[in-house]
Amino acid sequence: MALSDAALRSMLGKENEKVQVKTDRDGLSARISCKGRITFQYRYRWNGQGERVDIGTYPATSLKDAREEATRLRGELEQNRNPRLLKRMARNEAYSALTVEDVIRAWLERYGVENKSDYQQVLRSFELHLFPQLGSVPHENAPISMWLNLLEPLARKVPFITVRLLSNAKQAHNWAVRRQLIKTSPLSDLRVADLGIILTQCDRVLSSDEIVTIFRAMQASRLAPKFKLLVQLCLLFGCRGGELSYAEKYILILKKSSGQFCQRIIKPVNARESRWLDQSFQRQRKC
Repeated sequence: MALSDAALRSMLGKENEKVQVKTDRDGLSARISCKGRITFQYRYRWNGQGERVDIGTYPATSLKDAREEATRLRGELEQNRNPRLLKRMARNEAYSALTVEDVIRAWLERYGVENKSDYQQVLRSFELHLFPQLGSVPHENAPISMWLNLLEPLARKVPFITVRLLSNAKQAHNWAVRRQLIKTSPLSDLRVADLGIILTQCDRVLSSDEIVTIFRAMQASRLAPKFKLLVQLCLLFGCRGGELSYAEKYILILKKSSGQFCQRIIKPVNARESRWLDQSFQRQRKC
């Protein structure tokens, strides 16, 4: 006789002298323990032997849901796939699922260290702004809506950091998908403009008088000598601090970033600038 909710409720929690099994349909049955615990099971034959796999306990799993799962497992069986093995694989996959933080750290460690000059800055941005909120969430359970709840408010406060997070998270997801570490890339269709960030180029440059003022301010300031040198060299060569830190000695070669690409730019170095560079390299060796 087919199972019913009324019958299951009447058996739930009632002690019995022995284990009972009540059959339903399509291979579904309910196992009632001696203490009245009800477990739905799917029973089938595989390679000539009887097999069974647990579906869930009542009432956490409803009779309707148990019947739907039994129908699904029967379909797997008809495709020559063992339902018990499939359930075990699904459980193992859930236990070993990579979190949002796992995916990004794996990408940074196995790709970013060797291929991204701003590796440390990228990692720090994730540690400050992403990992505390989303890091422990399984990647496959983090839809784009969850990412937007984090990125949209952040875009209003620190748009530059948000662009960095979005760009590098996309790269990490694509890298992990190609290696079959994850199945989905939730940010693939998200653009910077969707976060309300408009990237524009600025033509503002410092005038000669402004550069002189900054140089004089550096000389009179109480900044550490290494920081004074950094500002002066950045002004001289028109580069960013990160680009200067990767410059080669004597023939100053700067790597100017543009999106995902780097362009090597060779800058001439005169005698005074060479002395400043030597001072900078000497201080760096002492650190």
